[in-house]
Amino acid sequence: MRDPVRRLLRVGLLASLLAQPAVASPEEAPPPRAPRALLTGIGIAGASLGYGATLLTWNSSLAVKHTGLAVMHTGLTLAPLMAHGVVDEWARGAVFSIAPALGGIGMGALLAVRPDAPIKGKQKSQKIYPVLITVSVLGSAVGIFDAAFCDERLPKVNVAVGDGYAGAELTGRF
Repeated sequence: MRDPVRRLLRVGLLASLLAQPAVASPEEAPPPRAPRALLTGIGIAGASLGYGATLLTWNSSLAVKHTGLAVMHTGLTLAPLMAHGVVDEWARGAVFSIAPALGGIGMGALLAVRPDAPIKGKQKSQKIYPVLITVSVLGSAVGIFDAAFCDERLPKVNVAVGDGYAGAELTGRF
């Protein structure tokens, strides 16, 4: 290693050349966005469910159980929003986050009235408790699943120019 600075610059230059994005020709289709949306949504939902479930089962304290439920519902609300957000469909993601948010708000209201709802088995509050979790999980799943179809919603523009004719066509699902 004669000159570590020079070697570091060569390695940095090589890395920056390799990391340059490829320039797509006009005929190539853009890379699919659905895998990024699915990975984001499933990752957020899975992490929040896993950590929230850990908090629910790890400790017998009601405060810790309430925190676990809050983590679960927050993650399930954010999952469809972020799954759509990484593909620039923020408004659509916000719409699909409404059902999990309502489930989380309902759970907060239930826990405010009946703080022992997660541990009391035969009460009416115990029957409402799984319904609210189901609303959040299913609402989040539907939103993440919808984000998987983001590539089909891309508008496509076809332009045709000929002898005495010029036209454009806009297609796609909106």
